[in-house]
Amino acid sequence: MIGILFIFSSLTQPQTIVYSAVLPGSADLINGQKVKGVIHLTAEGIIWGGAMWYNWNAGKVKQSYRAYAYLKAGASPKREDEEYLNAVERYRTAKEYNDYIENTARDLYGDDLAQRDAYIQKHSIPPDEAWEWKDDSTFNEYINLRKSERFDKHMVVNTFGLAVFNRIIAVFSNAIIKKKNVDMGITPMNDGYRFVVNWKF
Repeated sequence: MIGILFIFSSLTQPQTIVYSAVLPGSADLINGQKVKGVIHLTAEGIIWGGAMWYNWNAGKVKQSYRAYAYLKAGASPKREDEEYLNAVERYRTAKEYNDYIENTARDLYGDDLAQRDAYIQKHSIPPDEAWEWKDDSTFNEYINLRKSERFDKHMVVNTFGLAVFNRIIAVFSNAIIKKKNVDMGITPMNDGYRFVVNWKF
């Protein structure tokens, strides 16, 4: 992208739109709109930096609560699938969860013992993967760690939304606003700086 900045002194309207959609701010810098380009590129860096940080933190939290569940409740350190981790979060003991599975199998399949047994066999927790939370404080701590991971994952999704929004604004400002002779930028003032939009009629 830096090489392209040196090759082109300006872009056509279609090129400007494409560049803005791929990397917001790049077209603005090429076309000489430095302030707007820096704003979009800075926003892009913050967005993707945030996404990487939240994704990394979610991974660290997951490692933490899996180790915590193993130490405090005897949960299996080998299981990392969501079905198992959700069960450890929602039920104090593996026995309670297995009772739920048996009741669910009975509700789903009634007198069909073969289907009930197959469902129980598939979803129940074997003895070597059983857990038991001894007290409310440790149980709640695990729940809070799981909530923290979900928050981080939710924030990753939000950053993708912000990245799309940044592109929409960049494309809009170059495809529509530019046609209407509207300039956007930051102007120095006596008491600081102002974001200014100039609409030329």
